[in-house]
Amino acid sequence: PTETTAVSYPDFIDWRQNNQSFEQIAAYRWQAFSITGGADPEMLHGWYVTAGFFPTLGVQPIKGRTFSADEDSNGGARVVMISHTLWQKRFGGDPTIVGQTINLNNTQYVVIGIAPPQFSFGDKIDVWLPLGLWANDMMHRSFRASFVVGRLKPNVTIEQANANMSLIARQLAS
Repeated sequence: PTETTAVSYPDFIDWRQNNQSFEQIAAYRWQAFSITGGADPEMLHGWYVTAGFFPTLGVQPIKGRTFSADEDSNGGARVVMISHTLWQKRFGGDPTIVGQTINLNNTQYVVIGIAPPQFSFGDKIDVWLPLGLWANDMMHRSFRASFVVGRLKPNVTIEQANANMSLIARQLAS
């Protein structure tokens, strides 16, 4: 990654649909969460991510699965992946946590997966939730709150990808 400029969700959708340079691209945005129930309340760091986030990064959960396209949609199921650290610290490494419900910001979410212990992408993140749950709230191009990560197609250079994305940006601007 060379830049970290926030983009709008509609721009991300257009980039994902119209680019010729990337095998996959995914969006993410930060959010603070409060977890309650079972132990003292705790503040967590989280990211809302699109369904392709973990596959784009080549990350497989150690238990469970990642998000489906249906879950990453407005009105999708309330599901969450948790970090290995949170699994160990808050849930004592309980292998039955996948499928159980946890309370984040006073909303119930079903744990569908646990990230591997070595997974790190930027900040220390405790939970990941589907970004598409809030898609209808992010449909204005002026609302730039997401970041994007991508995996280049084989034999595509950064320069070619930049040119392709610049063309898409010019088309969107007009």
